[in-house]
Amino acid sequence: SLSTTLETCPSKERGKVAIAVGGFSSAVGRVFVALLASALYDPSYNPQYSRFGWRVCLLLCTIPGVIALVLGLYVLAESPRFLLVWGRKEEASQALRNLALKNGKADQFPEGTE
Repeated sequence: SLSTTLETCPSKERGKVAIAVGGFSSAVGRVFVALLASALYDPSYNPQYSRFGWRVCLLLCTIPGVIALVLGLYVLAESPRFLLVWGRKEEASQALRNLALKNGKADQFPEGTE
């Protein structure tokens, strides 16, 4: 999804967005895991330091990924390259037009492109 996100960014901002998305998601993920581990593992409750076990922690850590997958299926548009590879030229051209509009480059998009 990072590559799809970068396709929709203006070229001047792509590097910043790539670094920000990767850094932000990594930082949020690490904080989430630390908070989750703190909530699930309590040494005063269980001398073996395991309230629920590693399986519950692993299951809960997959929830953000599942949410991102479901949202990605409905929010992200198809990649123009994917559409072109599968022979869907008209849809690929329309997707490129939409990207040009989002990037403020609609006036530079060639007319009659199919």
